[in-house]
Amino acid sequence: MKSIAIIGGGIAGLTFSLFLQNKDFHIEIYEKRESVAEMGVSITLFPNALRVYKELGIYEEILKKGRALKGAYLKSDDGRILKQTHQKTEIPIVCILRSDLHSILLNQSKLNLHLNCEVTSLKTIENIVECTFSDGIKKIFDTVIGADGLNSKVREFVIDDKLPTYCGYTMWRGVCNNEFNIDNGGETLGKGKRFGIVPLNNGKISWWAAQNGENKKYNDNVKVRLLDDFKIFHQPISKIISSTENIIVSPIYDRNIKKGWFKNNIVLLGDAAHPTSPNLGQGACTAIEGAYILAKSIISKGLNEEACKQYEEYQFPRAEFIVNMSRRMGKSRQTENKIKLFLQFFFIKYLPSSIGENLTNTIIDYDVTTKFKF
Repeated sequence: MKSIAIIGGGIAGLTFSLFLQNKDFHIEIYEKRESVAEMGVSITLFPNALRVYKELGIYEEILKKGRALKGAYLKSDDGRILKQTHQKTEIPIVCILRSDLHSILLNQSKLNLHLNCEVTSLKTIENIVECTFSDGIKKIFDTVIGADGLNSKVREFVIDDKLPTYCGYTMWRGVCNNEFNIDNGGETLGKGKRFGIVPLNNGKISWWAAQNGENKKYNDNVKVRLLDDFKIFHQPISKIISSTENIIVSPIYDRNIKKGWFKNNIVLLGDAAHPTSPNLGQGACTAIEGAYILAKSIISKGLNEEACKQYEEYQFPRAEFIVNMSRRMGKSRQTENKIKLFLQFFFIKYLPSSIGENLTNTIIDYDVTTKFKF
């Protein structure tokens, strides 16, 4: 029986493992954290990701735990509606706590999960990979899947490149009670800053704030400083910030996408292969697509280089498009230039909706489950 080590117990690694767990493979998952419970923020699952979860048979459970969006808006910082859209795709857009999605995936898993176990070294010996872990233990596997995120340790053994690139802005995220009757998701645009809101299940909302610059000045009194920086934004934004207990800070990074996602029986998946900024909401969704493609390639072609080549051939163009489009959108949406901001508001408001919808559907209504033959 062929053996696979999955480095990283996040969404991409778990999704990949579920497609293979009932096949003829011995699979073990290694997570460097003491717990695989995700931090208490949300994730938006667009139709392109939910189609993959339909294949796994967990779509209905996700719908129960999450909340389907009825529509979305774009507003200026003073509250003027620039664009209002309504849900049109056959499969909904679902907002769910990361912890809830993680629990659904874990409840489906029958695999060996090792916590507090970080890979420190990988060495290919003939046709096997020797993994050395932080506790000094060494194990051998036929293939190693690096699903260990933006700062992937596994990537160091596959691609020789630089550190992730700072995108120029920082995000803050939080969850609070929905005391504001928020029913739709949306984003508010200002000068060099943005604020997004999505409703969740069980009377909660999830929010994020983005602002240009490093996060150093926010080391203390995060809430006070955010309230000051977003004080000119329309209500209930300041009320939402005030009512949030735990605020998570995340400087935003990505990488220039590169080919070469596999080497010597080591394969990269998700953010380890193609980390992207969060502007399209497609980081996790694209990783879920990649998990599907890699798993199906292995099932159809075997645990070999041919499967890895097919995975990269199928997934790279899509990932490249998402990474580059998200970077451009972030740069545009974070502008501090008043003229550019005015023009952005103008085009959002007056450009025919069909133009924006066609591009959006290319991104979110993509169907990886029918796109390729395996």
